[in-house]
Amino acid sequence: MKILETDWLHKALKFVSYNRGLCTWLVLAVLSVGFASCAVKTPSIVNSTVKVNQVAFESEVATVGAEIEAQWQAYISKVEIGRADIERQLELRRKVFGLVQTGAVIASKAAVAAGVPQPLADMSVGLFGVLGMAGAVGLGVDNYRKRKVLAKK
Repeated sequence: MKILETDWLHKALKFVSYNRGLCTWLVLAVLSVGFASCAVKTPSIVNSTVKVNQVAFESEVATVGAEIEAQWQAYISKVEIGRADIERQLELRRKVFGLVQTGAVIASKAAVAAGVPQPLADMSVGLFGVLGMAGAVGLGVDNYRKRKVLAKK
């Protein structure tokens, strides 16, 4: 099976299999960055098939509100639903990053207690702290797995 030894897909899968922790960390890092950078969107008031961000939504609220006096109740209902949807998504984001930041602050305090200078300890707070913790967990799991495999040999 000489073709399997030179096949790029086989090499990539072999790398992923051997470095599970690193690959897990990379996937978690991409998901974290994607979650943090994705825009909060809600269906548009003008065209419900299109999703708009908060600025465009509020712009539509102002424009449509001036034009539609006869359908006032339906308009208010859509505005409240849209604002509630945006607030719900923002609250979810706040909760997720609040939990992560709490863990990073605890790690920072532990580092200061262990003698690490304060500015270096504070670097653990934030997105780099999230990625670093995810990487450490992934690499730790991978090392544990490799140690078990080597112990069997």
